[in-house]
Amino acid sequence: MTSACATMVRGKSEMLHISTEPSGALVSLSTGQQCTSPCGVEVARRGDIQVTVEKENCVTLDVLVGSRMDTVGMLSLIGAPVTALGGLILGAETIGGDLDYVYSGIMVLSVGLDLSSGAAFSREPNPLTLRLDCTRDRASND
Repeated sequence: MTSACATMVRGKSEMLHISTEPSGALVSLSTGQQCTSPCGVEVARRGDIQVTVEKENCVTLDVLVGSRMDTVGMLSLIGAPVTALGGLILGAETIGGDLDYVYSGIMVLSVGLDLSSGAAFSREPNPLTLRLDCTRDRASND
């Protein structure tokens, strides 16, 4: 995996898959997006998202979907120093090492790009599977 690979390969967003039992619930995200379960919503990889699930005669659920650095994200960050080191060795052998500052700068920029774009992160949990507490008599008891 080379530097900034996560940004180039994975991108800044991913599909968050949401299912409920029973299905047909209204799913609202703190991003302003909505769908009816089961559904998938394209969301940014980085930052927390509040998910609210509502269905008639069911208890409303609020769930926090977080983001964390996963294996692919970690490998992309490890790949940046390895790529820079390879460039330093190549530069030293071919033109006397004049490129060491250039490759160090590229490494820092690449790691920063993967972290700031969110590409090094993934949603957790994903898929989000929720069981709703539903009773037909709940509406009459409220």
